[in-house]
Amino acid sequence: MTKRSRLYCGVCFIIGLAVGYFCGLAGINRRATNVNAACNIASVVSSQRKANEAYQQESRPVAIYALTQSLDKLKECEQSPEHFTIAGKPFFMGKQQFAFYMMTTHARLAKLYSETGQTNVSVQHVAEALNYVKEGSKYYAVTNDPTLLEFIGKQEKSAK
Repeated sequence: MTKRSRLYCGVCFIIGLAVGYFCGLAGINRRATNVNAACNIASVVSSQRKANEAYQQESRPVAIYALTQSLDKLKECEQSPEHFTIAGKPFFMGKQQFAFYMMTTHARLAKLYSETGQTNVSVQHVAEALNYVKEGSKYYAVTNDPTLLEFIGKQEKSAK
């Protein structure tokens, strides 16, 4: 082998290592991003489950706390959906399902705050819930506070 062919082989080997390294690095980053998104999604689902259980079984202050924590997680999903993207597919639930979760969480908080006498906070949550009713575009009958609370009451009865 001549000096030139050895140099050519060495350069090809180094280029191959560099390409392999960067491709592997990209794969590791993609997997790490997917794992991070899966953990974020699991935390949202867990907070929803805890909020649902607290709402049905705990005292009002505990239920308000759990629902507020769940609402914070859902708002995080809404504000930065890139943290909840797996394999390039945006977000882990459809727009209507997300609107339903936001609507029910706000409506439950409105109901609890109303029962504790904090009507100003209750009114804010009703307004937020009605905004998500419009986004969900599936719940045409829910147009105001009484129909919202009636809808939530029906959901709770069907869940039992």
